[in-house]
Amino acid sequence: MLNRQMPNGLEVNEITPNHGVIPQHVVSHYRISLDRPLTDKEEGRLSDFLNATAFTVERSRKGKIKEIDIRPLVVTLKRESEDILSLQLISRATEAGVKPLEALEAILARGHEDLLSAEVVKTGWQELKDEQQG
Repeated sequence: MLNRQMPNGLEVNEITPNHGVIPQHVVSHYRISLDRPLTDKEEGRLSDFLNATAFTVERSRKGKIKEIDIRPLVVTLKRESEDILSLQLISRATEAGVKPLEALEAILARGHEDLLSAEVVKTGWQELKDEQQG
């Protein structure tokens, strides 16, 4: 019934009641299905990103451009198959963050239009532990 109310492309798979305060700092888990396998060059960029200690990107919000280091926000980024990636991304309510496809655009040096057909599924989330709050 709820899925009939959702915009095209969004589907609710499960609802779990929350009996308390919603955490302001979370790690979200995503499965991203790409429209094609990663190229060798993109595999190299992924590896370079994972080995980096910093990765600064420009992000535009409300007409303002801001530079943010997204490397500390990416907990894991793994290739699950030729065209499927898993991503764990930190989100803090009080700080600038990045969306899954924005991160991939920058990491893989793929254009925004190129990733529009990617399917992003949020598979879960958990409260950010103290040692991860960095």
